[in-house]
Amino acid sequence: MSKTLKLIAPWVEHLCIPIRNGANAHTLLDFNRFRYRGVPKTHEIKQGNVQLLDRDDIAQRMFIAITGKEDASPATKGNIFLAARRHFAFCDSQTPPLSPLSEMAYVKELEYNSIRQRRGEIKDIAES
Repeated sequence: MSKTLKLIAPWVEHLCIPIRNGANAHTLLDFNRFRYRGVPKTHEIKQGNVQLLDRDDIAQRMFIAITGKEDASPATKGNIFLAARRHFAFCDSQTPPLSPLSEMAYVKELEYNSIRQRRGEIKDIAES
């Protein structure tokens, strides 16, 4: 028996939860987005013009890991979700695409951010 769980529907409600973000505004953490190439927005998934990847198990494990953190505030959960979304989008944008949970993906993203920091596109938070 397989240890992975495949989802049948293109979008499943149980992977989408509302939270209050750091600005005290309502936002949705839609973990369905991790199932698709480029981590598209929810309305794009529902329209159907997106590429489904073999990441159902990863999306569900991330949902459990992030939403199950009882000691984390909703804003922290939102920030974790945002960082994961950016990482997955970065991996999907590479040629060839990188496996998001691989060591190579993290190294490539660190190298990419280092280059962006040197160009002045992003700030080095260590600077004062």
